Amino acid sequence: MLGVRMHACLEYEAYPSELNRTADWIRDDTLETVWEEAAALDTTVFIFPKAAQLPMIKTIAEEHPTVQIVVDHMAFPDETTASDTTPWNAFESVAECENVAVKVSSLPRSAEREWPYEDLHSYVHNLIDWFGPERLMLGSDYPWMNDWARYEDCLSWIEETSFLSARDIAYLSHRTFERIHEM
Repeated sequence: MLGVRMHACLEYEAYPSELNRTADWIRDDTLETVWEEAAALDTTVFIFPKAAQLPMIKTIAEEHPTVQIVVDHMAFPDETTASDTTPWNAFESVAECENVAVKVSSLPRSAEREWPYEDLHSYVHNLIDWFGPERLMLGSDYPWMNDWARYEDCLSWIEETSFLSARDIAYLSHRTFERIHEM
């Protein structure tokens, strides 16, 4: 098993369908067993939060420093966030936790501009500054990307950035994933 995934930004229901940007169930004590098992099994926990939930992610990471946590979809930037303001810039504080990485994905879905999604490059640039490329990984959004972009577009935008080096791109494309999953 490579890991488990939690959708922290969804209501805790039998069939969650509503986004809740501030849901705090991810901090519920009943999940302590999940964190203990993740540590015992040395498995990664992928968490899909919204930006307002990033402080909770930091608390979890601090309480469970041996558990590798990956924040999915860059906390899904949307009309409520900007790359340099609260709540999204809470990533800078989360980056202090060495056991947290970020999946850089869902750009086509979050972007207002077409490929190569330049309106979101400032978010990625900040993540590079805060986490370094060694803790960032590219995600393809497969199979859901078909609703808003081609598979190739979900991955090829990084080649069009002016601020990512070949080394950065290698980490985002595969090295970070390989390190986290000891491949």
